[in-house]
Amino acid sequence: EWLEHNEKFTPAAVMMLLPTSPLRLPKDIIGAVNLFENKNADSVISIVNLGKYLTNLRYLNGLTVERLSSNEDPNAQRQGLKPIYGVNGSIFIAKSKYHLKFSGDHSFKIDL
Repeated sequence: EWLEHNEKFTPAAVMMLLPTSPLRLPKDIIGAVNLFENKNADSVISIVNLGKYLTNLRYLNGLTVERLSSNEDPNAQRQGLKPIYGVNGSIFIAKSKYHLKFSGDHSFKIDL
């Protein structure tokens, strides 16, 4: 918004590389930019496989441990479960118009 107002310039996209994730590799940044451009994506974020499954996750509610999702079969074989991914905070890219419109919205869609 500042650039548009003061410089009459709106970049096509913005990228945020947080200093709290210093171990990202140049190939990861290049890969994210390539994905962003090749898929004509509204945004790209870096994620990591957490190595956990929904059946393994619990809330601590006082002294009680509660399952995260009551819809999951606690006895399901892990080989048939979907892996869980987490945003790792390393790379964020978004089209400027998308970023300005949804900057407070933390939901997203993955399209591979």
